[in-house]
Amino acid sequence: MKKRKRSQDIAVMAPQKKPSNVVTDTAAKEPCRLLQALQQYGLLSGITSYLFPKDLFALAATSKAAHRMIFSSKDSRSTLLKKMACDGKGVRLRNSLHKKSKYFTQFDCTSYVQCGTHDLNREVESRPCTSCKRTTCDECRVHCVYQSHYQPPDEPDELPNFSGFALLSSQEMGIISPLHLGRNDTASWVDASATRSKPHHDQGFLDLPLEAGVYAAPESVAEILDFNLGSGPLQFSRSSDSPHPSPVLQPFWDVTEQRKRSFCGRCFLRECESISNGYPKECQCTLRARFLDRWLCLCCYRREISADKKFSRGAKLLSPAACSCGRSFQSEAARIVCLWCRGEAASSAVPP
Repeated sequence: MKKRKRSQDIAVMAPQKKPSNVVTDTAAKEPCRLLQALQQYGLLSGITSYLFPKDLFALAATSKAAHRMIFSSKDSRSTLLKKMACDGKGVRLRNSLHKKSKYFTQFDCTSYVQCGTHDLNREVESRPCTSCKRTTCDECRVHCVYQSHYQPPDEPDELPNFSGFALLSSQEMGIISPLHLGRNDTASWVDASATRSKPHHDQGFLDLPLEAGVYAAPESVAEILDFNLGSGPLQFSRSSDSPHPSPVLQPFWDVTEQRKRSFCGRCFLRECESISNGYPKECQCTLRARFLDRWLCLCCYRREISADKKFSRGAKLLSPAACSCGRSFQSEAARIVCLWCRGEAASSAVPP
């Protein structure tokens, strides 16, 4: 069978045309006006003052040149973040984690959870977060006791009730004002949502979760904040009828106990050698010093707590009765290192 010959009439293919260059040489050489503005620190600083952190990072992500100009150095990044207003991320996080009890609607309670950027009734302090340097208002940073709910009194001669949350625990807890305990040397607490007064964070006495099914005594918030965590587990009032740890202290117990890492004697000495030239210091940590004095945003707080939980047991998943090297604590007492200060803390054993 003969093969069909290629047609002799096929015209010679015309050479492909090069795509026309729509952009003229003049336009191609014209510099980007946005990048020109970002090069001038005065303009960049002015633009930044109208943005939130997520907007600044989005602008920096538009090009390598923009990222290089906006974040030219670590100091430049910190300075720009300080010029921004708080973006309300902490309040949004609180609203997603804090759960109102069934009593909130039953007793016509009111709530005050508002970012300082959007609060027109009062001056809310803002500072850069110690860790990420983002401007964070007092409502969006971490508080050990966050008072947010107000219950009006039933009678004119009665005191109102208050409640809130411990750290980022979901349970709504009662908060007792000093006047409830007969202390007349302090001003009466009022509804922050209806007045220009500030809420009463980290004050008063912390009571049980409102929907708790057990009893435990209220605890002074000041004593909780200033308790020396290096001296042993967080505990105050003890009763044979109360569970341990107390439901009042449970959120703080969880956070403070997971900061501890147990070592056998040999690993403990090796750890001390690496961090303090062989001389272990004594842990003197408090909740106030760790969280309130540092002005920490809630996102950085969650990252720190997650890191404590991850590294408290070390790399190996062993039983709590063993060091990460595998040595059992049955033959010798465990040595406790605080992950916050790298000092030695007292044993977690609770006396009978």
